[in-house]
Amino acid sequence: MIIGGSKEYCVCQSINSKAGIAIVCRISLALESLNLSMLPVSGLRSVRYLILSAALLLPFSSVFTQQPSTATFYIERGAFLWHHADYEGAISSYTRAIEIDEETMRVPQAHKPVASRLANTYLTRAEVRSVCRIFEGAFADIDRALQLLPRWAEAYYRRGFIYQMSGDANDAVIQYSKAIDIDPRHARAYKDRGYSRSDIGDLDGALNDYDTSLKIDPTDVQAYFFRGATRSDRRDYAGAIADYSRMIELAPNNALGYQMRGLLFLVMGSDSEAESNLTKYLQLRPDDKSGIKLQIDRIKARRTQH
Repeated sequence: MIIGGSKEYCVCQSINSKAGIAIVCRISLALESLNLSMLPVSGLRSVRYLILSAALLLPFSSVFTQQPSTATFYIERGAFLWHHADYEGAISSYTRAIEIDEETMRVPQAHKPVASRLANTYLTRAEVRSVCRIFEGAFADIDRALQLLPRWAEAYYRRGFIYQMSGDANDAVIQYSKAIDIDPRHARAYKDRGYSRSDIGDLDGALNDYDTSLKIDPTDVQAYFFRGATRSDRRDYAGAIADYSRMIELAPNNALGYQMRGLLFLVMGSDSEAESNLTKYLQLRPDDKSGIKLQIDRIKARRTQH
């Protein structure tokens, strides 16, 4: 049997009986001893589906005669549960993966790839914990990740992002700066440092960061939005409209770009452009409750009066 074959993949998707899932789980245990990197991408995806669907649908105790023993299993399972918004389950799976790899790290001959994987798992668990607003645990995870990989720009970036989520813009700026010191081309660190600088009133610093971020990654729609908002705060309406226009070029169905550009045209007294943009916004967001329809009605009323 070719593991990656399309027929087998369809069978995997159709499994819904407890007995069938139990069989799949036992297959997954056997697969743990294989070198999955030797499989083609399609095969690897099929194998992962076998493992993860079984792990998600039933408790381990109901299908396994023994617990899976590799960190990779639990990392994959955690990612699958996180994708399906089971944050508690994801954290639990990442925790088990961490326990396995921490035990391996106690062996003097532990390989560097284990340390790298362990650091990544801590960072991922930190991200899930931050979504759940478990900030103390998230910071502890990042501290351990940085013990394992001391000059890891992404870990400092994530720490900054968690500070930002928790409302501490000043510490966020410090952590983003550390990430940039290590990796001067970390576009997201510049972008989010700009956001935090804007939060503390440093609009010039924010604009400089957005400029740098967009030089590194000129396709980042969110960076154009942030810079547009900051330019608008500085009453640079033409510059803000240019940023929102670039947003729309990159993401034609991004309703926010039309809304913000329309409102700025309204401020500038350009009723025709404002109406066109706000109408497009409502086409993309027909359930909007923010009063945009009222703005359009007022524009139409002014046009009738003239």
